[in-house]
Amino acid sequence: MIALTYLLLGALGAVVFLGLAAQSPQENRILALGLGIAAVLYIAFAWIGQASAAWVVTEMGGALGYGVAAGLGLYRSRWWLMLGWLAHPLWDVGLHVLGRGSAFAPQGYAISCISFDLVVAIYILITQLTRSRATPDPISALSSLKS
Repeated sequence: MIALTYLLLGALGAVVFLGLAAQSPQENRILALGLGIAAVLYIAFAWIGQASAAWVVTEMGGALGYGVAAGLGLYRSRWWLMLGWLAHPLWDVGLHVLGRGSAFAPQGYAISCISFDLVVAIYILITQLTRSRATPDPISALSSLKS
């Protein structure tokens, strides 16, 4: 029951976040920044929770990966933002709900982050498919890295 509450709060938080982002001409920047913050918070949790140096480095690697997705989403294609947000729940569940990161990551954050991330990813997917100015599909976005 508590997990369901956290999931609902995460989804509600995402709706508020997206409502604010959608009103801004800087929507992509806000979505990219949000992805980066979602990943960087786990570094802070590891640091505060006195996780091992190896674990902090693992969290930094994750933040770097999500930062790359955010940057590509900002400068190449929104599909990268969608993929970053879609992948982040795997990080949440694998490392912080079921994994050893549960020793320091607040359970409420890790669980609510799952639904938050998925709602944001679905929003980006829907807007990509419905906007007339949509950026290239994911395959074209991948090939854009070569240029």
